[in-house]
Amino acid sequence: MCDVQTVCKDKKKLLLATGEAKGENASLTAVNEAIDKLTKQNKNAKSIGKDVLMNVTGCEDNISMYEIQEASEVLCDWLDNKKATIIWGASVDDSLGDMIRVSILMGE
Repeated sequence: MCDVQTVCKDKKKLLLATGEAKGENASLTAVNEAIDKLTKQNKNAKSIGKDVLMNVTGCEDNISMYEIQEASEVLCDWLDNKKATIIWGASVDDSLGDMIRVSILMGE
């Protein structure tokens, strides 16, 4: 909960997007889908991100630190602010099967 407060505190507007993908490179596809959705919400999204919360969700068999790192690197590279705080988390949801979900929350 403190992570959400960190991202939301003193922000005028919040952007939230989720991407989902299956198969090879699922974490990369999912994070890119979430980034595309953020950009559709606000064309300047990549330049406003100062505090960003990212969560990667998948079943126990298909989520690892590697997938989380891949998604984090894509998000970091996309942001203009290279000093942005990216708070990441991961959760297991076996009901997703071979799907990986990446959710991104950021404040303006």
